[in-house]
Amino acid sequence: MSFPRVLASFIRRAAPFSAVAVVLATAPAADAQYCQDWTKNLLSVTQCEVTPDYDKYFIPRTFTRSGEDYLTLNMGNELQLWNVTDSANPVEVSESRFRIPNQGDSDYDLVNYSVCDGCRYGIANFKLATVLFDLGTAAEPVLTADREYNPLVPSRFGFTFTVGGTQYVLSSDLEDGSGSAIQCASGGTPLIRMDGITPDALTHVGCVEDGAGGPFKVANGHQVTGTPFVYLGGQIGGAFVYELLGGPLPELVRRATLSSTASIKNKGLEVDPISDYAVIADGNRVVVLDISDPGNPDSVGVYDTGSLVSTVAIRYPYVFAARRLSFESEHLFRIEDFVAGSPTPIDPAFWQVPNAKNPLFECEKIMGGTFSTDGTHLY
Repeated sequence: MSFPRVLASFIRRAAPFSAVAVVLATAPAADAQYCQDWTKNLLSVTQCEVTPDYDKYFIPRTFTRSGEDYLTLNMGNELQLWNVTDSANPVEVSESRFRIPNQGDSDYDLVNYSVCDGCRYGIANFKLATVLFDLGTAAEPVLTADREYNPLVPSRFGFTFTVGGTQYVLSSDLEDGSGSAIQCASGGTPLIRMDGITPDALTHVGCVEDGAGGPFKVANGHQVTGTPFVYLGGQIGGAFVYELLGGPLPELVRRATLSSTASIKNKGLEVDPISDYAVIADGNRVVVLDISDPGNPDSVGVYDTGSLVSTVAIRYPYVFAARRLSFESEHLFRIEDFVAGSPTPIDPAFWQVPNAKNPLFECEKIMGGTFSTDGTHLY
């Protein structure tokens, strides 16, 4: 198994465009030549050995809070938090101390987590437990484990989002203030409303259904910024559009299908908060969606990579995709090329190992990617 170094930067203008295991990149002018180059390593894996004693890095995500931009990073068993408001010069802010035991001889047990813009709480799913963590109320967030839940059979999935200033969480692993498990008799994932003050104040307001009255088990998702629409992936596959309808008992209503086969459990879907586009990994295909009507997305372009795509990221004007098989299978695209019907990887030779512009070790591999909010850097 191979893992990436994390956090570097890629800058691009008329000639050089740069990258690294967590990457930073400045967007060029529309008529500029596209070329990639590594500029900075912020974190580096120096041990290829797989053991909890050596941190590995997975699934970077970004969120905004009090006008600042932040990056969260899965270290295998803990989370790390960076301020990336100056996207070329990230500053480490906090590191979690969840200390959840590993399952048997398992090495890296933080399998999923979710954070959201303006939210106080995040959710982290381990093989043996689920944690609601508190980012605090100060202008600068910190990672603090607030509540640990130990269901007999953890679902290992969860997703949180906010609509109209109220935070919601989708999870089958949580308990209400009396210690009773929050479950749906149908088997679907509970929709839970939080009060934003204490993790004990969890109100079960509904259950997620599949659009035909049956249960739907949520793996993860993305919210379309500033709207009540969330794009949810299922635990057994598929990605769908849901709308949160308000009222005393809010409900999530399925509106459309993004893909009946895609798996977005980790980084197989991303929504661009600064444009009307999203990207989804659908088997071997990278699919760019027009989400100007967020309840009815429309495909504007497809690129077939020839093998399974595990990671995608988008921020205008770029799309990034990584395949599962090897490090030499990453691609950077321009959104405009998808729209024009001719998506073509930018400088594919950059990702080959060894490469003077690409200093990654042989045992390293991209395990997730996301762009800075301003679209200038890729982590």
